[in-house]
Amino acid sequence: MATDGLQENETLASLKSEAESLKGKLEEERAKLHDVEPDNDNAVSVALVPLRAQNLVLGNGIDCGLILPVHQVAERVEALGQFVMKTRRTLKGHGNKVLCMDWCKDKRRIVSSSQDGKVIVWDSFTTNKEHAVTMPCTWVMACAYAPSGCAIACGGLDNKCSVYPLTFDKNENMAAKKKSVAMHTNYLSACSFTNSDMQILTASGDGTCALWDVESGQLLQSFHGHGADVLCLDLAPSETGNTFVSGGCDKKAIVWDMRSGQCVQAFETHESDINSVRYYPSGDAFASGSDDATCRLYDLRADREVAIYSKESIIFGASSVDFSLSGKILFQKLSQDHKTGPRRNPALYRASPQLNFLGADMLTRRNWFDNHHILLLRGRLLFAGYNDYTINVWDVLKGSRVSILFGHENRVSTLRVSPDGTAFCSGSWDHTLRVRSFSVLLCV
Repeated sequence: MATDGLQENETLASLKSEAESLKGKLEEERAKLHDVEPDNDNAVSVALVPLRAQNLVLGNGIDCGLILPVHQVAERVEALGQFVMKTRRTLKGHGNKVLCMDWCKDKRRIVSSSQDGKVIVWDSFTTNKEHAVTMPCTWVMACAYAPSGCAIACGGLDNKCSVYPLTFDKNENMAAKKKSVAMHTNYLSACSFTNSDMQILTASGDGTCALWDVESGQLLQSFHGHGADVLCLDLAPSETGNTFVSGGCDKKAIVWDMRSGQCVQAFETHESDINSVRYYPSGDAFASGSDDATCRLYDLRADREVAIYSKESIIFGASSVDFSLSGKILFQKLSQDHKTGPRRNPALYRASPQLNFLGADMLTRRNWFDNHHILLLRGRLLFAGYNDYTINVWDVLKGSRVSILFGHENRVSTLRVSPDGTAFCSGSWDHTLRVRSFSVLLCV
C-alpha cells in the first residue's frame, strides 16, 4: 500500500513538472507573436501589450496609428477631468429582479427581462412600455434586440431561446407569433443576434454555446470547450471578423470562430466565475467582470491579459461591464492661472456635431483639436456594475477609478452603453432600470 501511494505521488509530481514545462513553452510562443518587440532595458515590457494611439485624440503630438505599449500611452495621455453624470430616466414596471437588458439600434428603445417572467420593451425617452411578454417561466436571464429592431429574443429557465416579432399594433398577441429557435439541456444564460436577424448566438448552463438559424430553428454550429456553465457572451464588432467571446463558471474566457466552431484563444486568469464579457470598440481586446471583484482587459493581438481594474475596498463581484464608445464630449479650456472650475471660467463647449468621432479620420481637423484640447472617449472608460449596488467607472489606460455611481438599491445585474455612446442603462435587483447620460471635462 505504501509503495502504491509513493508511485502515485511520483506520478503526480511528474505531471505537475510536465505542466509547468508546457506553460513555459506556451509563454515563449506567445512572446514570439507580440506586435511589438520588448524593450531590452525593461523586461517588464514583455508583459505589456500595444494599444493603438488612434483610439485616442491627444493634444500632445502623438502620431495617430503609432502602436505604443500601454504604460507609454498612459504616461502621455491627458488625465480625465471631472466626470459629469446625470440620471435621465428611471424605468419602473418589473415586479422582480431585472436580470438582463439590451438597446435597440435606434438608440431609443430598450428591452429588459426579469425574474418575474416578464419581458418589456421600453421607450427610454418617454419611459412608456411599448410591448410586454409573459414568458412561461420565471428567471428570464437573457434578452436581445434584433439588429433591425423588428424582433426580440429571450429565454431563461425554460432552456429555450424564443423570438418575438414586434409590430405597431399593440393589441396584437405577441405570444401567438412566438418562434422557439434554440433548445439547450440547461438554462439559457445569454443570447445575441449576429449582424443580421437571421442568426442568433446562445450560451447556456449546459456548458455550451450555439449558433442557430432563426427562420428554421436549425443548429448551425455548436461550441464546446467550457468546463462549467457559460454565463455570458459578446459578439465581435462586424469589421473584425466572425468571432465571439464567452465566459463562464470555469473561470475561462474563450474566443471562438463562428465558422469552424473552434476555440481561437483562451484566457484563464480570473479566480472565480466570469459574469460578463465585452469587446473593446475596435475589436482588438475585450474586458471581463468576475465574482473575484476584478475586471480585466485582454489584448487579442498579444494573447494575454494587459490590465486589472480593482481596489482593496471593492470586495463584491462585478456582474456586468461595457466600454464607452464615442459621442458628445464636454471639455473645458482653462488658463494656467485659473483652474478653479467652470464657475471661474465659463468657457464650456460641446463638441461640433460635424466632426466624426468614430475613427482616426477626425485628425483631418487636427488644428481644431489642438486648439480645443478635446479628448475622445472611445473605449477610454470601462463601466462596471457590482453586487454592492454601485457602478464603478474605470480609466482603461491608466487603470484608475474615475467615478463611482450610486442610485440602485440592490445589486446591479446588467449594464449596456447606448449604440451612440451618449448614455448607458443599468438594470438592478431593485426592479428598476436607470438611464444615465455622461460627459467628461478635460482641463488643460
